[in-house]
Amino acid sequence: GINAEYGEQQVEHGRELLEGTTEKFNLDLEQIKAQHAQKEADYKTKISDLKRQVAEKDRELIASQENLRNVRENLQEKQSEVVSKLEEIKDLNQSYQNKLSEQSLAHDQEMDHLRTSFNNNLEDLAEKNSSVVKDVERRNSIEKKKLGSGVQRIDRVDQRGKERRSVHNEI
Repeated sequence: GINAEYGEQQVEHGRELLEGTTEKFNLDLEQIKAQHAQKEADYKTKISDLKRQVAEKDRELIASQENLRNVRENLQEKQSEVVSKLEEIKDLNQSYQNKLSEQSLAHDQEMDHLRTSFNNNLEDLAEKNSSVVKDVERRNSIEKKKLGSGVQRIDRVDQRGKERRSVHNEI
């Protein structure tokens, strides 16, 4: 009787507790599952965002590397152009130096030729001048001799004339 009824009450109470606990456990389990699903979704979103960010950074890195490669190529081209221009300037400078040396040598040779020609002309003029001076001196000497003999002749003629006058006066 009483024990059996009490036992049934206990069983019924136990069953209610078990159902309540099961219900609470199931609610807790559903809540945990929902939280887990939310966290999983959050993680998937975060992973997806991170993958997108990594992909974006990869694209930026690739673009940056490409840009760097282009800059390097442009720099090498400019460097080649500069080296080429420097070689061109060096060649032009050497050509200019060679022409300058040739012109200087030609000028020196021309000046030597002019100096030699001038000195030769000066020597020729000196010789001609000396020859002219000697010729003039020779002519002067001849003229002096002529004049001297002319003066002597005049003196003789004058002397004769005086002698004649004196003879004539005596007569």
